[in-house]
Amino acid sequence: KDPYVMKLCLNYDEKLKAFQSGAEVRPCTEKEILKHLADFGISHRLAQSGRIKGMSGGQKCRLVLASAVWNKPHLIALDEPTNYLDNETLNALASALRNFKGAILVISHNQDFVDQVTNEKWAVDQGAVKIIQTAKESRALRQSNSQDALDQSASQETMSPSSSHNSLAEGAQ
Repeated sequence: KDPYVMKLCLNYDEKLKAFQSGAEVRPCTEKEILKHLADFGISHRLAQSGRIKGMSGGQKCRLVLASAVWNKPHLIALDEPTNYLDNETLNALASALRNFKGAILVISHNQDFVDQVTNEKWAVDQGAVKIIQTAKESRALRQSNSQDALDQSASQETMSPSSSHNSLAEGAQ
């Protein structure tokens, strides 16, 4: 039992375990890592500096989130993810979750954030789960909101300055 051969066997076993667990899902190249970190708002310069100690709290949160989804999990569970996040990090998190291809379980009191990243809402009360908004209802609501925004934009473009002034005057009376 040569120690060198044993070491090679152990290394191979570890690589095999990593591959079986899904760790080899994406190539571990500098280009892929930098792209992944950029998706979470971490610049190439900051990523290549290698100094986590010099990162802000928000940047550290983004780094943790990026590392959590590196292996492309099927499910992400987040408990109060918006606590202690700055606006930039909150927007990066919302964007990343919207682009995530798996399931997301979010426990949060931040209704705006929940509305941005979920398509179905459940409430847990006294040990019972109740579906508040189904995915179908959520899609219909989003389509309605986007249509309302388009209608409002179109009506503002067709208004002449004089009719706009009259509308304001009528509203003030």
